[in-house]
Amino acid sequence: MIEAGDGDDVVVLLHGVGARADRWRENLAALTDAGFHVYALDFPGHGFAQKGIGPDYSVRGFAQFVREVLDELGVVSTAVVGTSLGGHVAARLAVDEPERVTAVVLVGPMGLVPVGADARQALADAVVDTGRDRIARKLRVLVHDDGLVTESWIEEEWRINNSGGAAESMAALAAYFAERIDDDLVGGELAASAPDVRCLLVWGSDDVLVPTALAQPALSVLPPGTELVLIEAAGHAPYLERPDDFNRPVVDFLTSARGRLSPTHRPEEDQVSIADRREVRVPGLAEPLSHYTDVVVHQGVAYVSGCIAVDEEGQLVGEGDVVAQTRQCLLNMERALRAVGSTFGDVLKVTVFLTDIADRTRINPVRQEFFGEARPASTLVQISALALPGAAVEIEAVAAVRS
Repeated sequence: MIEAGDGDDVVVLLHGVGARADRWRENLAALTDAGFHVYALDFPGHGFAQKGIGPDYSVRGFAQFVREVLDELGVVSTAVVGTSLGGHVAARLAVDEPERVTAVVLVGPMGLVPVGADARQALADAVVDTGRDRIARKLRVLVHDDGLVTESWIEEEWRINNSGGAAESMAALAAYFAERIDDDLVGGELAASAPDVRCLLVWGSDDVLVPTALAQPALSVLPPGTELVLIEAAGHAPYLERPDDFNRPVVDFLTSARGRLSPTHRPEEDQVSIADRREVRVPGLAEPLSHYTDVVVHQGVAYVSGCIAVDEEGQLVGEGDVVAQTRQCLLNMERALRAVGSTFGDVLKVTVFLTDIADRTRINPVRQEFFGEARPASTLVQISALALPGAAVEIEAVAAVRS
């Protein structure tokens, strides 16, 4: 087990099959800096935990193990972040103990929807084969950029997965995968049994181990209000491969889930200086739909409200055509940026909201037209609907102001 931080709010990190607690090493600082007390656990049969015959190598068995660890630590309330098999366990724990689990982040999770007999057998075969070459291949499939897979990483994984009792542990897990894992689905139970547990779904855009195509079916069985964040250019381990892009939405979600974003909890030194705050209404843009302005400028940074595909009169442009809508969104954003002396080259961060995550590849060429060589930080989120009926995309931005 790895322990970090000393905040009052606890976050438990659960790894995937064949992995171990230190896979989360790139995420610990972001969580502790946000004030969380973090525990990353080794499942039985993994890392430096007990191996061999004896433990219950099933999702319910692992959930019981986590429960016993929390009892031993005296943790009565926690958020749980789980990836792959760990996501399945996190969801199971939330269903079994909704009074203890306040929020779950499910990263490329198994166990929400069936993966099918062929995939179950492929997973079982991959688990049980711990030869060095096979482990090297698994690591290269784990990430989108296989250049991250170094010889030292391969050696480290091979040694741990071939330590005393590991072969028996992996064989027991393989049998569970092949025969039973699709019988222990938990996605539909969350909404019914744990309606107050907040959920975030995170997936690597190029995940082939638990394919990205499962993201939409998984989202459909999770509680209403669950958001899907797709991490671009990442495989099955976005937390390790793209830690900054992963940490931002996850920390924001966990912070929001514990209520720290409430103004009554904001430290005095974080209060916005009214003297340095400028609200901007942009000529040529439609009247805001509710109580907000087009752009707020503060301390040299412009915060551009979400741009949707409307004309000056507020009428939807490109109904049924997400490409045309994206172009109109970015034309509106261009007006907003110009109004405060900025360009797309000054944009630091964009967040794209899509009603259908499959449209990602269709809108990317339009983004490239406007941004050119500039590559802002980016988050992509699927949501159930936007405020304007028929709108399929909304884009917001944060940009530097030149003067």
